[in-house]
Amino acid sequence: MNGEAIRNHYSPGSVCEWLFDTVGGIRISGENSFIIQPVPGGTLIYAIAKYVSIYGTVTSKW
Repeated sequence: MNGEAIRNHYSPGSVCEWLFDTVGGIRISGENSFIIQPVPGGTLIYAIAKYVSIYGTVTSKW
């Protein structure tokens, strides 16, 4: 299987979305409006998530 086929698989996108939305807790709730509500758990001991929007950078760190 070549690299292109791997990147097109559903699973990596799902994992990235879970890491960003749940672990990092950054959700877009409207124009220039964000909800930051991380859900720590499991064996994770820290997380840093950044979203660069047209209004600036939104960062979540725990």
